[in-house]
Amino acid sequence: MLFRSPLPAQLDGIANLRYTPETAAKLRTVFGNEQPFTVERQQARAGRLAYRFALQPLHYAGQDDARVDWDAALLDLDMDKAGKTVDFKGRWNTLAAEDPNLRLSAEGITVSGRQSRSRDKLWFGSGQVRIAGVRAVTRPGAAVVAMDDVRVGWRSVEHPKSVDMLIQQRVGAIAAAGEKVEDIRFDMRFVNI
Repeated sequence: MLFRSPLPAQLDGIANLRYTPETAAKLRTVFGNEQPFTVERQQARAGRLAYRFALQPLHYAGQDDARVDWDAALLDLDMDKAGKTVDFKGRWNTLAAEDPNLRLSAEGITVSGRQSRSRDKLWFGSGQVRIAGVRAVTRPGAAVVAMDDVRVGWRSVEHPKSVDMLIQQRVGAIAAAGEKVEDIRFDMRFVNI
């Protein structure tokens, strides 16, 4: 039961994961090798553990002129030795998918936060995902929908008999059909769950 183990043991298990020959062959077809991502221990501060997830770049051409392209993505974890408090920070610069009728892309993706594992083995804390820009382009008319500065943040707080949760979503600007709307926000707060 890998996921019932302490977090460092889980990550070490994922680092040693090997696929079946059938799955490995399919991964080689798409990624050019059978290990599209890696999990490696990194140099850590005293009393801490550090890991890095790395997703390799992909440039895949599928059937019917479909494509998926992305550059390398990195996620760094810094945790106490028990793996109960984790700081994380990651980045993914570009991601795009297209077919003859539509192209979707995102750029400047970052994630950061801190989580702590409770006695009940649930994770509490805060984090944020930011995307500098998202674009959707339809063809053949080439209509464009663009979103800039997309942010999703969350925070969960454990109390003795309840939990509070906050989810904040913001889009700096959406532009479509010659119109533009700025500073769109959707916030939700749940208390005493």
